[in-house]
Order: sequence, then C-alpha cells, then structure tokens
Amino acid sequence: MGAKLNGIGKAAARLTVFFVLIGLTQCGDDGRDFYMVMDTSGSMSSGTMDRVHDSLPQITDLLKKGDRVHLVRFDETAYLEKTIEVEGELDRAEVLSWVDKLQAKGRYTDIARMLQSLKQIQSENTPEGRKSFFVVLSDGKDDPAPDSRQNTINLEDFRAKDAPPGPTESFVYYISLGPEKSAELEEGLKEISPDVKTVETSGQQKPGTDGQTAATGDGDAGQNAMDTNPDGQIDLSGPAQDIEDKSTTFWGSLWNKIKANWKWVAGAAAALMALLLLIWLWIRGKKAHVLKGQLHFWEASTHPDLGKTVRLNKLAGKKVTVGEKPGSKIRIKDLGAAPVVLKGTTKKGTPVLKPSGTKGIEFSSQKTKGLISPGDSFKLGNYKFEYKDGNEKG
Repeated sequence: MGAKLNGIGKAAARLTVFFVLIGLTQCGDDGRDFYMVMDTSGSMSSGTMDRVHDSLPQITDLLKKGDRVHLVRFDETAYLEKTIEVEGELDRAEVLSWVDKLQAKGRYTDIARMLQSLKQIQSENTPEGRKSFFVVLSDGKDDPAPDSRQNTINLEDFRAKDAPPGPTESFVYYISLGPEKSAELEEGLKEISPDVKTVETSGQQKPGTDGQTAATGDGDAGQNAMDTNPDGQIDLSGPAQDIEDKSTTFWGSLWNKIKANWKWVAGAAAALMALLLLIWLWIRGKKAHVLKGQLHFWEASTHPDLGKTVRLNKLAGKKVTVGEKPGSKIRIKDLGAAPVVLKGTTKKGTPVLKPSGTKGIEFSSQKTKGLISPGDSFKLGNYKFEYKDGNEKG
C-alpha cells in the first residue's frame, strides 16, 4: 500500500513541478523589440496622424515589462528618434505622446533609402536571438528628391561592415494608409523579414471621397493624402493577435490558456485529485487488508517439525480465526484457549497480522507492539505459532 501511495504522491509532485516550470518559463522572458515606423511625409496630412494615434493602443497594449520600443520616423530616410524601455503604463503612454508630436512636413519620400536605413537601425539595436516586430504606418507614396536615384542602390552598401547580424526572428506589419497599398514598399519590407503582413485601410475611408486632394508646393506634400474619418479607428486587431501568437512559445501559450480559463482548470484539477483519492481508497480497501505470509503452529509438547503450516494467501477473506470452535479456519485442540481473529494488513509495505486482542496470547518475540510481524513467535493455549514472511516457503 505504501508503494501505491508513494506512486500517487510522485505523480502529484510531477504535475506541480510541470506547472511551476511553465510559470518560470514566462517569468524568464527576455522581452521583445518593437519598431514603430511612422511616415512623416507631407502626404500623411489631412488627419491621418490623429487616426493613427487613436488606433495605436491596440499595439501598445501588448507591451510588457522588458520590451523595448524604437520610435522611428521617415520621409527621405529613416530616423531613430528614441528608444523606450518598457516598465509600465507611463512608457506605453510615451509612445502615443511621440505620435502626437509628429508633424507631416517631409518634402520627399524615398522608400528605397528608408528601407536601407531601417535595416541598418535594426542591425544596430536588436541583438541576435531577440524577436523584433515592425509596425510600419505609411500611405506608401514614393516621391524621392530629384536626381536622388541616379544609381541603383544596393542594400549592402548601407550596412556597416562591423554591424551585428541582427535578430533571427523579425516580423513586419505594413499598415497601408493610402488609397491602395504600395507594392514597392511591401516588397522592400521583405528585405527586413520574409514575414510581411499588410493591413489595407482604404475600405475604412469616409464614404464619398476618392482619396485625392489638391497638391501645392514642392515634393509630395499634400498629394494623394487619404481622406479619413476623424472618429474612425484603424483595425489593428489582426496584427495585434499575430504578434501575441508569435511572441508565445508552446509552453507560454499553454500557460496563457490556463490563466484565461483558470476556473475550469481549477475545477478539472480538483476533479482529478478527487479521482486519485477515490482510486487510493479503492486500492487501500481492496488490497490493504489481505492475508499474506505463512503461519506455522504445533503443540507445545511436540517438535516444530511435527506442526502444520497454513499459507494465509490461500484463505478467502481478509481475516482468519484461530480457535478450537467449529468455523475457525485454523483449528487447535485446546478447549481453554479463547479464539483470536487475525486481520491481514501492511506496515511500511510489509505484511503483518493484527490480532483482535492480545488476551491469551503470550509473545516470545514481537517486533511491533499490537502486531504480529514476520519472524514473531507467540503461544496461544498449548500451541506455539511462528509467523513467516510471504516469500518464505513453509
């Protein structure tokens, strides 16, 4: 019985360690790098910045302690303006405050040069092995300065020779704020990561507009600016969910599901423990009180070799009666001896017999008071008894 109980205890301990390890896995997260890349060219005017500010909490709400946010703006090239180490809610608010202060005044938009400098920024700020997520918000309008692309630009030309290799896991979310997505920008972002997901917001424009406004001045300022609904938000639920999925390991995902359904899990755990308890009680009731071993007995006036040996495991039931009366499973010829009931049980995994009473029993050797253990010998009336271990042969 002790072995059975020990096995159940080990199973429960392993289950506890399993959940503790999952929790420690989550506590040991090294954090992620987020790149908020904002187009500040003139074509991003007409309320687009306000719409972006109202929509970004869908992303900033994902930020956890240990994450870093790199705030990048671009027009002719990309500029890393600030890096925020996330500790709490104030750091999330600081990201939105940065968007508030941005102004769409860039005269030109050079998508190719922006992509080159963005890749360089990543290689210099995100170490290998740390996940990075790029959220690129742009209308995709490419309008470089005159004569700025006389020669074909190679991305490697803009990469520092001693720059670190950069993260192995990068994911890009291109939020298209123009009337239609920029295939050039979408394709170019694959230089940063092959995993590029595009969210087109043209379907969220204010009804009755065609996405075009009059243009004035040099460069792309005011051109192809998207008419937006000031009260509307950009739906970023898809990228937000994808970021959550990619940020979580198998064990982390399991841990999150456990936390989200903790009442159900607690109920299931309680049911499991109740089931284990029932199994334990059933095993105990079925096997705890079983007759085992051998009982050798003989008349005190004779030699032990002339006695009898009863194999207790061959007797039906959980107890045996020793006495002179009919019905006793072990009959002795002593009218003066009171009958004794011996009940089979175990002590620390060893089979023992528990007498109904010790009156009339005289022990010549006894290991444990109140019990008859293997090797014990006693006298009942004019008969002597020896109890042997169940593995011994009589």
